[in-house]
Amino acid sequence: MTGILVWAALSALCSVVRCPACVVVLWELIQRHKAGTPFTPNNVFMLNLTIMDLVFLSFVPFGLCNFLLWDLRSVAMISNFLYALNLAGRPLLTACICLDCYLAVIHPIIYRTRKSLTPWVLMAAGVWTTTAVQGSMSTVIDELNHSTRAMFVYVIALPIIIICDASILWTLKRSHHAGEHLHPKRGRLSRSSPTAW
Repeated sequence: MTGILVWAALSALCSVVRCPACVVVLWELIQRHKAGTPFTPNNVFMLNLTIMDLVFLSFVPFGLCNFLLWDLRSVAMISNFLYALNLAGRPLLTACICLDCYLAVIHPIIYRTRKSLTPWVLMAAGVWTTTAVQGSMSTVIDELNHSTRAMFVYVIALPIIIICDASILWTLKRSHHAGEHLHPKRGRLSRSSPTAW
């Protein structure tokens, strides 16, 4: 019981802290768009990731109350479905963000010449589809979210994240040691905060 209460307290704390943070990020993205700043692939993925997080975190208190008090089957099914947003959607969208940064730093000329957001929007749609499929399966198979089968997305996402981040760091380090002038896009990324990566 102690372990369950600690888990519930940490989950509630995450929901309380992260929900306002998601609202701030969403507000910032909307304000940038209203100011006339064009949407970048990174913005597309950040928008989708923020919406996923906000929906998941908003339901966490209801899921906790249902687990500890109500024990309603319908609420449990919704909770299982939304849990896929965190289990599947988040790592896949993080991988998409890393891939976007990789292309911007390693292949800046190709990256800047391709203005269309269509491929990136399709990638985000693919992530939503995969997430919805896993969420739907978890409403039928109760233990899916707590089994190793739910980790299959990490087999896809983790190698992409590691390879892209390692390549970016290696390229920036090599350029710095060689005294080369960075491409403007590389320079902006290298000076940006970790959240931009």
